Amino acid sequence: NVLNADHNQPVSMETKLIDAKGHAIWFELKLLPHHKPGSLICIARDVSQAKLIEAELINRTTNYRIVTDSAMDGIISFRTDNRITYVNPAATEIFGYSHSELIGSNIREVMPEALGDIRLRDLYGTASKVSVAKITLKGLRRDKSLVPLEVSFASHEQDGHSLITCIIRDISGRTQVERERESLQTQLEAAQKMDSIGQLSGGIAHDFNNLLVAILGYTDLALQSGTRESIKTYLEEIRKAGERGTDMTQKLLAFSRRQIIEPRQINANDLIDGVREMLSRLLPRNIQIIFAGEAEGVNFMADITQLEQVL
Repeated sequence: NVLNADHNQPVSMETKLIDAKGHAIWFELKLLPHHKPGSLICIARDVSQAKLIEAELINRTTNYRIVTDSAMDGIISFRTDNRITYVNPAATEIFGYSHSELIGSNIREVMPEALGDIRLRDLYGTASKVSVAKITLKGLRRDKSLVPLEVSFASHEQDGHSLITCIIRDISGRTQVERERESLQTQLEAAQKMDSIGQLSGGIAHDFNNLLVAILGYTDLALQSGTRESIKTYLEEIRKAGERGTDMTQKLLAFSRRQIIEPRQINANDLIDGVREMLSRLLPRNIQIIFAGEAEGVNFMADITQLEQVL
């Protein structure tokens, strides 16, 4: 083609030659027709080193693309005028835009909080390279919903232009887990409060029941002692009130769902002898109580109130 050209413009081309040792050498050739018909002038320049550098750059670029395209985190680069120059597939998935929609758009459209954060103020100076790691902010999806993000920023130079690249992680799942944990913590605290209320009500019921046992017991003794009619009426009202208090005690115990037990060392003979006098007054006169406390050292751990109620 060069020989048949009707002009004297040079033609440039690259070719690979093999030297005597079998090594490949790349040459950049400039060809132009000679004034003698059928002749060419060839100027050759060894560009093997440049070819190696170019191949290395292509290899690095390919590897970079593989890494960024397969990254789980979003990656966005934008200029100091806030125009986006690069996005990876994860970023398009996070924000719901296509690649072509994000390229050239303003970073404010997807991360409106980023440019107003005082922690990022130093990123926009071109004097030095600055990086800021793991800032939590809200992103804006295409459907205008907000998404919690964890973002790291770094400023750098590329082809003479100042750029800012950010690594973006969607932390919606983490936020959901934290909300669930907080909810479970709240439920646990509520359960602990209810448990405390149950213990309190059970304790009140326990102490109140001891008082009611005495009130009802001595009221029965007074009613059986043949007092005047008016006093007997009052005592009957006291007994009714005591019975209502007993019902209240049972409700408290039902609410607490527990019977508070306070075991302590008890001597069986002392316990029975202490209750015997009141029992003998409550029972009809034709019934006699005989207590044979002959056994020695009958001691055990128990709740004295429960045993008194059993007797």
